[in-house]
Amino acid sequence: MGVIDRYDHPLTAGLSKRMDYGDSLVYGPLLVPEETADAKRLGGIQWPAAEDGPGLLVREFGRGASGNGQPGPRGEGDYAVVFTAAVPLPAELLRMLAMYSGTHVYGDSDDDIVFADTGTFGVHAVRPGTRTFKLPHPSRVWDLIENKLVPERTYQITLTGEPPQTFFFRLEPASAQ
Repeated sequence: MGVIDRYDHPLTAGLSKRMDYGDSLVYGPLLVPEETADAKRLGGIQWPAAEDGPGLLVREFGRGASGNGQPGPRGEGDYAVVFTAAVPLPAELLRMLAMYSGTHVYGDSDDDIVFADTGTFGVHAVRPGTRTFKLPHPSRVWDLIENKLVPERTYQITLTGEPPQTFFFRLEPASAQ
């Protein structure tokens, strides 16, 4: 089992609570990087030999990941590498990794199944209620199930549904206004 125990790094600062993750299966052999000044330990893992070790590490190269809080464009040599010794990763940690990498994250729900690419956005709702999804750019949104234009120019889509329900939209560049 892995445990996140450092919250002073941009990758883990937004996590809402202590997080233990992984499962009870034995994996191995594991090749584990050493904690160094360049490889920051964000979490630990209890090894079978009863030694604590680094279980979640991040190392940045060049200007690092685009979500690391340092402004400016990124190039070919600017990236971050994350290592974890425990799997599977919980949805909240995956969301934080995506944001840290600079990937657009559409919503905060751990329950909804989201499909998105440059021109399509779909959601399969598995619980009732209203949720809001942020779009990566202003868009003209077509509801493909209802075959109607939703808004002409928006940065977000708010949905209310009774599960199981699927929503599917086409996203077009919004007209300049």
